[in-house]
Formats: sequence, structure tokens, C-alpha cells
Amino acid sequence: MTNRVTHSTKPFEADQGTAGLTTRKPNKEILEHDRKRQIELKLVILEDKLAEQGYTESEIADKLVEAREALEDAQQEKDEKEGEVIPVPTRQQKVSDTQTHQSAPRKE
Repeated sequence: MTNRVTHSTKPFEADQGTAGLTTRKPNKEILEHDRKRQIELKLVILEDKLAEQGYTESEIADKLVEAREALEDAQQEKDEKEGEVIPVPTRQQKVSDTQTHQSAPRKE
């Protein structure tokens, strides 16, 4: 007998080929936490710039409150438009392949 495939072989089942693994849904709490971290990062950068420009502590605090509200409002509008909270990587932030909660929505 030869080593040829015969017609009696069974085709792949629906879940074969992935070793039975399924794509995990993104954890919304982790995505929300990452979104908040990005806002805080922007605020820290703004705080440093304002301090370098010679603003007083109270002026900096007032501007940070305004900036936080503006950033959160902009993010909320974006979320409502898109329907979900999924951070999109910017040129400064590259999502690692190990960050499964952010790569899972891209795979869907």
C-alpha cells in the first residue's frame, strides 16, 4: 500500500486547526483602566509643560481640572460614536501582542 490520502479520510471539524483554542473577549475593565492611564499620562505631560512655563500651582491645578474634563468628554463622545471602549494605539503607544485585551477586538 502507498502513503497516499484516500477518499475515506475525514475532513476537519469546525474547531480543528486552532487546537481547540478560542479568541478571548476583551476585558472591559482592563480597557477602561488603560484609557484612564492614557488620560493621566497626557495630564502629567501638560503639568510639566505648565510648570516649565512658570504657572503657579493653583493655575496648574485649575488647568489640569479643565483638561481632564475635556479629555474625558472627548473620550466619552468617541466611545458613544464607536459603541465600545477600545483604545486605539497612537504613534506614541504601540500595543504589544501580549496585551490580549487590546488585540482581541482587532481579531474579531
